[in-house]
Amino acid sequence: MIKALLISYICGTAAAGVVSAQPIPKLTALSREWFQRGTTQELVLSGENVGDAQSVHVSGEPGVSVTIIRPDPGKPAIKVESSAGGISVGNAAESKSVRAQVVVEDNASLNARELRVVTSVGVSNPLRAYVSSLKEVLELGTSGTPQRLELPVGVSGTISAPGEQDTFEFHGQKGQELILDVLAFRAGSPLDSSLVVLNSAGKELARSEDAKGFDSFLRFAVPEDGDYTVQLRDFRYEGSSAHKYHLSLGAIPYVETAFPAGGKRGKPVEVALEGYNLGGVASLPLSPAPEAPLGWQEVRFQTENGLSTPFRFHVGDLDEYLEAEPNNGTNQANSVSVRPWMLC
Repeated sequence: MIKALLISYICGTAAAGVVSAQPIPKLTALSREWFQRGTTQELVLSGENVGDAQSVHVSGEPGVSVTIIRPDPGKPAIKVESSAGGISVGNAAESKSVRAQVVVEDNASLNARELRVVTSVGVSNPLRAYVSSLKEVLELGTSGTPQRLELPVGVSGTISAPGEQDTFEFHGQKGQELILDVLAFRAGSPLDSSLVVLNSAGKELARSEDAKGFDSFLRFAVPEDGDYTVQLRDFRYEGSSAHKYHLSLGAIPYVETAFPAGGKRGKPVEVALEGYNLGGVASLPLSPAPEAPLGWQEVRFQTENGLSTPFRFHVGDLDEYLEAEPNNGTNQANSVSVRPWMLC
């Protein structure tokens, strides 16, 4: 009797726990993570318990809005009949995804945003979305046929299975300095990319693997007018739904170095630049405002070839000095002034 009561109590307690538990929303994937400025795109947010989403919250700077696409109210509901009754249509599939429309304004900053699904019982974990100045396309996964690209372009893709290789084709012009930049490892993807450029005869012209961590990077000087092929795979021939990447490809204004790396509030500074496709820009006069936020920022500038890649620049409120040669010995030391309070 006591045993039976104990079992009944345990089962009742467990059942009460199940009833009181709330289906917390969880996001696991976005159908696309990159969005071009000035475009409107459809997005599918996948996860668990997101079917009754009330809204999608965007964290970060303004310029990006996400609106849920509601089911067509005119669409007839599916009805079922069962021989003994008690069976109805469930919404298990609907609870795993939500469709939305993403609007990116023309002047939206290129900083990343975080998206969260808001339901009646809570707010999901965030997933990152990125704004790009390039035309953004999705890898189509066309088996055996290279996907044609018009440069410059950003491609979002996934090496979804072991041994998979994504192939793209583009037309190059002699003398072009093309940048091929894979963002995967740096964004948390397990992909260890291997990137190859071939000519129309299938001859390998360039290869990159561990250029930026496990990410590939190439500066490809086009030898002659014609079509070229890009092959992208995992170096270890691994693959899964988590092996995501973003490939930037084109004559992109690429900043390789910027010096000096910082400046003082309210003081102009000339930053020397080195890189590719910068349109003859060898230096950039920057003027941090007296009220500019302190710390590191990413700076881009407009060129005849489009918006440059970012370089890091530190804004401080201390005096700035440039090292000057010769200063290799103590008798040649550069002279600097130190604020008295710094000696305390």
